[in-house]
Amino acid sequence: MGLTKDQILNADDVHVKKLSIPKWGGDVYIKMLSAKERDCWESLCLKVGQCLKNGDFNDYANLSVKATLAFYSLCDEHGNRLFNDPSDIEKLNDKSGAVLDYISDEAQAFSQISDEDIEEIEKN
Repeated sequence: MGLTKDQILNADDVHVKKLSIPKWGGDVYIKMLSAKERDCWESLCLKVGQCLKNGDFNDYANLSVKATLAFYSLCDEHGNRLFNDPSDIEKLNDKSGAVLDYISDEAQAFSQISDEDIEEIEKN
């Protein structure tokens, strides 16, 4: 017999992982992106790319794919996102590139975002 609606909706399938960030002096947590968060992240990346391609640097020039993925992935130990204000993406973008690379790479792998997915976003 297959799973019921309640079993599916109550399944704990969004997990949390601890990362050590010595440059920040401690640990952070990342979460697997929900379907909604992943769609929002992909949509924002596509908007950024399209605006930059069209020369519209006003709204999105200070955003990066890595900072945006960190924005959606960083959470507390219970999986509650740390960042919810989109202006925080620009602030994260000013953090160490090496740290954001690490967080982004870990978040990408943890949420099963393939390199092909990233290439497709960049291509579009």
